Amino acid sequence: MLTSRLCNLVAILALAGLLIGCEKHRTGEQVGTAVGAVGGAILGSQLGDGTVGILGATAGGVLGGIIGRELGRELDEADAARAQEAEEEALQAPVGTEVAWESAETGNSGTVKTMRETRNAAGRPCREIRQEAEIDGEAVTETVVACKTEDGTWVLQ
Repeated sequence: MLTSRLCNLVAILALAGLLIGCEKHRTGEQVGTAVGAVGGAILGSQLGDGTVGILGATAGGVLGGIIGRELGRELDEADAARAQEAEEEALQAPVGTEVAWESAETGNSGTVKTMRETRNAAGRPCREIRQEAEIDGEAVTETVVACKTEDGTWVLQ
């Protein structure tokens, strides 16, 4: 009985490893789903033998996948929050200031730099912002424009 469960565990882990490894650009959400599903299936399979074990593994896998996906999504959102904070800091600093951000959890990082300041038709200041990031090992560069509103906040155009 223990040998059968051990074989099932090895098979589940091998399948999960293959699924995760096949995806070139994994997000925290994808990894969280896979890891949660495997962990849930393993725990669920311990409920019993035969049909009970299979049902437990299935239910555990689904529930674990859902929970893992949500945790992984939060990590992605944490990276986005760090980038947003860097953008806000760069907009408040003098033109030409570069602000860096980094995530110890995901290894993703980036910089935000205000390139130049102009005025829109209403006479409000606008800034061109260059955002460079390395996300899952891939370089991404984006240039956007933000203009200051009447209340002093910056809004992307």
